[in-house]
Amino acid sequence: MKKLLLILVLATIPVRPAGAMAPTEFRPGTGHHGALPSGRDACWSEPPDLEGLIGTSEQILMYGLESEIANDFVVGRTTTITKAAFWGGIPHDYPCDPGFEYRCHNLRFYNDTGCAPDGQPDHTPGGPQSEYLGVDCHQELVVCVSGVYPIYSYWASVSVPVTGGTRYWFGAQMCDHPYPPSWGRLSSAGVVGCESVFWSPYFGFPEWTPCGDAFGLAFDASQEFECEETTAAATTSWGAIKGLYR
Repeated sequence: MKKLLLILVLATIPVRPAGAMAPTEFRPGTGHHGALPSGRDACWSEPPDLEGLIGTSEQILMYGLESEIANDFVVGRTTTITKAAFWGGIPHDYPCDPGFEYRCHNLRFYNDTGCAPDGQPDHTPGGPQSEYLGVDCHQELVVCVSGVYPIYSYWASVSVPVTGGTRYWFGAQMCDHPYPPSWGRLSSAGVVGCESVFWSPYFGFPEWTPCGDAFGLAFDASQEFECEETTAAATTSWGAIKGLYR
């Protein structure tokens, strides 16, 4: 009986690969900045810093690894999000050519519960307001940083109703994939509203945790949405976004 109990306990402990290529929580930025401009038709835009931090947000189930980064947003009017875009890349040395052609993601939209998503990716407790599992996102290589860090843009069509002036959260998690490589979300130019949050029992964070506490560095993930009957681009500038939080 004791032997059986020991086997059951060991079976619940994540198996971590040995060596330098073991998955890591994040890769710091280069110290330089390369922010892209906001999208012209966006109803919400936090454009990426192409040389910023990348934090893991993925499933590598052969090692029991699950992680997700969620970032908050507030759209200025009641509408429906029709397109979700985000940026991500490889947080360790990996060739940009041919790169990593894996486009499957789990996209989740959460309600807010006081600067944190209401519910967790594994539905314990509660769960996402809307989720799109196994989505084949459009993928495009944006830049190859230092020759070994490919950065990609992704987008997918969605239909998510939102109430104007209400905070929500968006999580983008790469589906289960072969390792190496690891994959993560790319930072934006700066923190807007609440800091992005990190969830990963594998790395010791079974509840949503501010990325600054998990990584030791302040972090907001990049993301952009288009909505039905989008207003003029001038209303979605970086200054206008920050104004929603005043």
